[in-house]
Amino acid sequence: MFIMKTEESKNGAIPLHTRLSGKLKSFFTLENLKSIFSPQKVKSFFNFKELIHKIKENKIAAVVISVLVLLIISLLIFVKPGSINRHINALGSGDIEKAKKAETELVKAGKRAVGPLMDAVKNSKPAVGLAAVKILAEIEDPRVDEFLREVVSNPKRDIDVRAAAAKTLAEEGGTQSIEFLVSVLTKEKDEAMAGKIGDILCGAGELSVNPLISAMKEYDVSENSPAGILIRIGESSVEPLIKVLSDGSTEAKKCAIFALGKIGDRRAIDPLIKSLQDNKDSGIRDVSFEALSVFGKEYISELFPLLKIEDEDIKVRAIKLFADLGNSEAIKPLFNVILEKDTHLHEEIFEAFSRLGDAGIGALIASFKIPDKDVKVGAAKKLIEIGEPAVNSLIFALKEEDYSIRWLSAATLCKLSHLPLVKRLVSEIDDDISEEDIEMASWAYPFYILMGVPGSDEIMVKALEKYGDEVMAEDFMNCGNKILADAAYKWAEDNGFEVEQKESTVGTLKWGSAQES
Repeated sequence: MFIMKTEESKNGAIPLHTRLSGKLKSFFTLENLKSIFSPQKVKSFFNFKELIHKIKENKIAAVVISVLVLLIISLLIFVKPGSINRHINALGSGDIEKAKKAETELVKAGKRAVGPLMDAVKNSKPAVGLAAVKILAEIEDPRVDEFLREVVSNPKRDIDVRAAAAKTLAEEGGTQSIEFLVSVLTKEKDEAMAGKIGDILCGAGELSVNPLISAMKEYDVSENSPAGILIRIGESSVEPLIKVLSDGSTEAKKCAIFALGKIGDRRAIDPLIKSLQDNKDSGIRDVSFEALSVFGKEYISELFPLLKIEDEDIKVRAIKLFADLGNSEAIKPLFNVILEKDTHLHEEIFEAFSRLGDAGIGALIASFKIPDKDVKVGAAKKLIEIGEPAVNSLIFALKEEDYSIRWLSAATLCKLSHLPLVKRLVSEIDDDISEEDIEMASWAYPFYILMGVPGSDEIMVKALEKYGDEVMAEDFMNCGNKILADAAYKWAEDNGFEVEQKESTVGTLKWGSAQES
């Protein structure tokens, strides 16, 4: 059914629907559409002059089409907020495919989705918040960086959402973001969150080094402290940490020293030794020797220069360090300290020797040759303190050519007379004297004289006859035992020696003197 004016129809007038159809056809010509939908006109679709002109020209058709065009363009330019929110809700639906599709659509929406996504991070469940942070990271918008910083800084936010925001900043933000994360770390109260930030900074590697060093304000070397993270970063931290030794604060130096020790890179050894000389602070020295002890396990020879530093505190600490390391390679440089006239340090050095096994015991016995009386006595006391483990070495030392070693070893053995081995030496003397017994007596005689062992004079006379020398004969003449003295005079006559009646410079062994003391 069509509406038409009766009079006009009768007079040959064109029906309304025909006129409208014609207008629409003329409107949808190719040239007309190109004119209306040119790029300039689409961008400024509220071009009122053009719209009015078309309305006048095409009247009803123009109005209808213009409204439709405006509606279509609006739909193309603006996504309904409801659509974005539906996509955000889909992130937490549990449907993986649906969530992936929602992520794609939200990334496509770009800046239009930033506001709703921020709201989702603040107000939604953690799962949605995590996904929202991930999407925000893919959208270029200046609001995102500032928002992520707020999320990381806010302890009321979910820890996993905070960590995701921190990771995004580290990956996208460069040095400034790393500096920001370090500042958050130093104030963070939640250990779990500090651990997550620490892992992120560690993952950033060399980029994190200088900001972390700048943050070393207090002596804190816990795992998630700036120093602790530098240790985890490792090798790329070494040179910047070494620089701190010369220009950092006291607390920063202590952190750097500790970190260098834990990293264990040998490039740090010489700077650490130099730092010891430059710093009198006991705290720095404590941490320095702790660090150097790590290197001593593998590079002990590189630590020997410590013993040449003209600072007694450093020397004493170094001696203790070598004792703690328990490496016999340190014996020679330690012995040289005594030989170089630092005899007042003998107690510390002998303590170190006592902890260095058989080689250390040998060094103690060798100390009997040093002229200083305090050194000799100190070595003997330490050997007595060591006890049974030292006995075999002392017995062996009785065969030494050096007289001081022989008689002091014997004297030390006398002090250990409670030991089973000393009892064995005494019990060897019986009626059935073997060749082996005689040989033993030739080098163990100082022990027998000092102990004044009954019956031992007979075996010693036989030892003098077979293995004697001038020193042994003088000891016998001056020890206070008549049997031994007579045997010594006879030995001298038989071997072409003349005996001078003057005070002996050798006779320091007295019969039974060990029993008296």
